[in-house]
Amino acid sequence: MENFRFRIGLWLIFTVWLLNGCAALGSDFKQPESQLPAQRSPFDSEEFADQLKEENTEWWTQFKDPVLNNFIETAYAQNFTLKTAGLRILEARARLGLVEGNMYPQGPEYEW
Repeated sequence: MENFRFRIGLWLIFTVWLLNGCAALGSDFKQPESQLPAQRSPFDSEEFADQLKEENTEWWTQFKDPVLNNFIETAYAQNFTLKTAGLRILEARARLGLVEGNMYPQGPEYEW
């Protein structure tokens, strides 16, 4: 019986504590006004888009390092496009389905 009273008391304390979090902020609370910027980001501007077009897309050549150039060229030559990578994933899933399908009994005597 004592354990039951302890649990009820603990439950009441927890409930009061939980409901206290839902209390009103007060009668003098006023929601602050927020000023939204005209643009969400400075990168949304047309100026930035123009600068991006002018940037050097082969920035690693500025280091004049033939080893780095070789690494980058190899990476571009051996990397798959996203479409190819997606198709390879679908192919792997199809092969897995074939392997899993062969684990079950097959033949005309097992048809429903």
